[in-house]
Amino acid sequence: NESLAWFWSIEVDLGGPDHLWNEEFYRVHWLQAKALWDRWKEEMTLVQLEHFSQPLERTS
Repeated sequence: NESLAWFWSIEVDLGGPDHLWNEEFYRVHWLQAKALWDRWKEEMTLVQLEHFSQPLERTS
C-alpha cells in the first residue's frame, strides 16, 4: 500500500505552542523508522550469510 495514513497528511502548525512537542514527536518517529530499517538490513545480511554458509545437501 503506497498511501500514507490520514494522520500523516494533516497540516500542523510547527511554530505553534506545541512546537517543542511536535519536534520531539518527529525526531522520535524518525529514529524509530531508522532503527527498523537498520534491523531489516542487518537481518537481510544475516540471512544471506546463513544461506551461503550452509553446505550443499547430497541427494545420493
